[in-house]
Amino acid sequence: MPTPMNTRAVGAAVCCLLPLAAGICLWAVEAGQTRWVLASKWGPAVLLALYTLRHGTTRPHRLLVAALLACACGDVTLEGAYAAPASTVPWFAIGLGCFLVAHGLFIGLFLQLPNRRRRWPLPAFALYAVPFFVLLLPSLGPLLLPVAVYILVIGIMVWRAACVLLPSGPAWSVITGALLFAGSDSLIAINRFLAPFEAARMLILLSYWAALILLTVGTLRALPPRNPISR
Repeated sequence: MPTPMNTRAVGAAVCCLLPLAAGICLWAVEAGQTRWVLASKWGPAVLLALYTLRHGTTRPHRLLVAALLACACGDVTLEGAYAAPASTVPWFAIGLGCFLVAHGLFIGLFLQLPNRRRRWPLPAFALYAVPFFVLLLPSLGPLLLPVAVYILVIGIMVWRAACVLLPSGPAWSVITGALLFAGSDSLIAINRFLAPFEAARMLILLSYWAALILLTVGTLRALPPRNPISR
């Protein structure tokens, strides 16, 4: 069981190393240094997973760790799509699959947290997602079905995030994190399928990292810290 001192030390290390990894990645993206991007892009997700483990090892903690590590795998594989766009390896589809797994794990996690049934967030998200998918349709080609499934799953993830409760009310950190994640994914789709733009990767990374931080912090606030393993 982690002690408060250990937890504080890990928290301090994450606070130092996470912005360092993010800064290196942003510099590498701007400088076109693919190797450095690959070496640093997954860092924030892995650091947040380690931080989560120092807070507890219950089933929800482990689901959060698994979701963050799936995101780290997605970071590496999606970078393959940027680094080798002509590659015969379907890096983008593999990355999509990794993040699909991550969203599935987040859904499972949110179902483990204190929550209240709210039906309106899912149709509210559909008002955005359906027209957006229709806009993407002509450019999707063989990715039509995977992208459709992905949009459905992330919509469910946002819905379940909106149902999470803290003792003080809705878990706004979790809700905001889920919306930022959806926004980051939307930017990826716009940049790849609709209209590539210069600032895309910076905006995608910043919104994505902010989403992971908020999802982690919000989830840990909804969980009792330093619990023994729950089976």
